[in-house]
Amino acid sequence: MKNILVILFCSLSTGIFAQIGVYTESPSQLLHIDAAKNNNNSSPSTSQMSDDVVFTSDGKLGLGVIDPKAKLHINGSLRVNDGTQADGKLLMSSNDVGLATWGSVKINKIANWKLSGSVNVPASGMIQFTGTSAMVDNEIDGLSAGTNSLRIPRGKYIIIVNGDLAPASEYGIFTVKTSVDTPFSFYYSEWLGGATFLLDLTNAKYANPETITIYFTPVSTAVGATNYYYTKPPYTNTFWYTFSIIMI
Repeated sequence: MKNILVILFCSLSTGIFAQIGVYTESPSQLLHIDAAKNNNNSSPSTSQMSDDVVFTSDGKLGLGVIDPKAKLHINGSLRVNDGTQADGKLLMSSNDVGLATWGSVKINKIANWKLSGSVNVPASGMIQFTGTSAMVDNEIDGLSAGTNSLRIPRGKYIIIVNGDLAPASEYGIFTVKTSVDTPFSFYYSEWLGGATFLLDLTNAKYANPETITIYFTPVSTAVGATNYYYTKPPYTNTFWYTFSIIMI
């Protein structure tokens, strides 16, 4: 009889303590805490379970959810304050052990600037392109269209240039100038398509923002074995040049 009682007591104990509920009479997991005591049945609504905490028999922890699908399943916001958090940072793994820390991710922003108008091209000498200066689109803070110029903040940029003097078959030197130097100068003929250069404005010698202006120096010369001559200045033509700007 004693052995029968012991077996019966053990069976009852196993049934009673298989799931533990705190503030709930219907625990859904090994440990179920209904912090607000607002679950009135075994199938609480989303709002009712928002204050629940569960720990499952296979080691999952659920916060705001009673059927967690991962080792840690949170239905709600997550706040991590380790002293390195800041606006614009992302939570990422710092090394191969998966330690999460706040870090910065470089995102390439782009912009497109266009200068267009008409120009009197002399027989010789460098001329500045002046006309309508406008941003076609812009994701770069501090970058803007100036009068006949581009105002660009300190930083590093990849610039892709396209443009043309029309309808002339021009041949000459396309030049980009800052307030202190010439970061890019390039011979081209007929039209300027896809010329690319690095613009590094990180040096303190540059203004912030720096003013970028563009120029053209005509060259009259024979080109190739056929002695084909490009249109010789002087002439008056319309022009357009675009800068596709990638912040790196």
